[in-house]
Amino acid sequence: MHSPILLVEDDADIRGLLFEVLTEVGGFLVYTVETASAAQALMAGCGDSFAAVVLDISLPDGDGRDLCASLRRQGFHLPVILLSGEDDIVRGFEAGADDYLVKPFGIAELLARIAAQLRRTAPQVRPMPARIEQAA
Repeated sequence: MHSPILLVEDDADIRGLLFEVLTEVGGFLVYTVETASAAQALMAGCGDSFAAVVLDISLPDGDGRDLCASLRRQGFHLPVILLSGEDDIVRGFEAGADDYLVKPFGIAELLARIAAQLRRTAPQVRPMPARIEQAA
């Protein structure tokens, strides 16, 4: 089993598909949240335990690029892969993203990009706590 990934996606259909692919095909342990505030709360509690964040930029309570920038300001260095229907890629990288995929994208490409990011950072991940409180 690969290290845990935080998936932040508000669209239930996309979130469900990505969860299924990341767990069943990728072998990842995936935690999902629907909002920037829930992601921020989960990261505050156990952010050092995640190997990567897959983050949609269009969230109901904020822009994923702003969340990415906030995580960087808080000292989180884990890979962040932004997902978006927009192709304003430069803004994503300026916010601190490590990679950026424009929807629609291929599942194989997403898995390959996650694997590439994890090859660079795997030794920095700390073990996941035994119990994680569900973020609101």
